[in-house]
Amino acid sequence: MKIRTLLLVALLALPARAQESGAENLFREARALMEQGDFERACPKLEKSQRLDPGEGTLANLAECYEKVGKLADALATWRELLRQLPAHHERRDFVRAKTAELLPRIPRLTIRLASGAPKTTEVTLDGEPAKAGAPITLNPGSYLIEVKEPLRAAKRYEVALEEGEKRELVVGSGSEDLHDLDAGPTAPLTSPEAESNGKRTAGFVSIAIGGVALLGYGVIELALLGGCDGDQRCGSDPAPKQRGAQALFALGALGVGIGTVLVLTSNPGEPERVTVVRPTFGRSGAALSVERRF
Repeated sequence: MKIRTLLLVALLALPARAQESGAENLFREARALMEQGDFERACPKLEKSQRLDPGEGTLANLAECYEKVGKLADALATWRELLRQLPAHHERRDFVRAKTAELLPRIPRLTIRLASGAPKTTEVTLDGEPAKAGAPITLNPGSYLIEVKEPLRAAKRYEVALEEGEKRELVVGSGSEDLHDLDAGPTAPLTSPEAESNGKRTAGFVSIAIGGVALLGYGVIELALLGGCDGDQRCGSDPAPKQRGAQALFALGALGVGIGTVLVLTSNPGEPERVTVVRPTFGRSGAALSVERRF
């Protein structure tokens, strides 16, 4: 253990090989912050130094910094990048391999699977970036937002919190369910309350209109049955079928008007100045019901 600690100190002390003063200054500032235990401020400086002038020493420090702030997946990727850059017989390759082996069991992994029957065109994103379903994804510990988009369906969102070393599996899509009792679930459809209310109100008026037409038909049949007869006597050779039809229309009309009235009264229109007028009209060939929206 003592030998490995000395190797780490030696590796972190490698020069950043920065030829530009900016990269070298950033590296030195980051090292000073790391010695003070301020890794949160040190990591961004090391990242910028590495972008300005890449170096093995900067990569080693950056990997160590990532691990200290809990970015374990980033630390693993950085150690692996350093291992790729070191020469085949470099004396510190074994040390870097040991660091990656230590990190592997600590890194969270999330596997996203599409539910059975989900369309092949389903899109899955993880924190806004495309995510591949069916394969484990190595992530830093923390919370993530998964969004699923299927054709002709509202998007579904899932929030997943991963702890160090945790392995989880999430099934998403139509009829999605969490295999490991994740604290995740779809959000409401991406529609505004005003849009939902207007849709409810419109459906109410349509239902009233259909009910009104049915009641109008009931009245027409009743008039035809009573036409040319005295009192309440119904005419015709066999009025029973017409009576049954009239009764069915009356029931349908009453139901439609009732449901429509409830929908209209319970809606909250975003534009109250709009008025809907239902008006019966009569022509030479029969009767009809018109619906008008006034603004």
